Amino acid sequence: MTGTPQGIIDGSNTVLGLERTLLIDWVSIGYDSREHYILEMADEHDVSAEGAFAVAELLGDEELFDGFVTALTDLSALLQF
Repeated sequence: MTGTPQGIIDGSNTVLGLERTLLIDWVSIGYDSREHYILEMADEHDVSAEGAFAVAELLGDEELFDGFVTALTDLSALLQF
């Protein structure tokens, strides 16, 4: 999946402007929750749930549909060796 999914409703910065919180309508994009999405991506990329959650936390929510997926793809390739 590339680009911003249609399930993103709104985004707002924190007081300091350093973090961004995404409000995502998970059901509209086929998932029950953020956790469900991460677990599904872990399964799809043959990565452990723990590894997927660690990558998601490291990259942040703004990368869930881009950098996170790329990182899981790369991690899966590395684990194949």
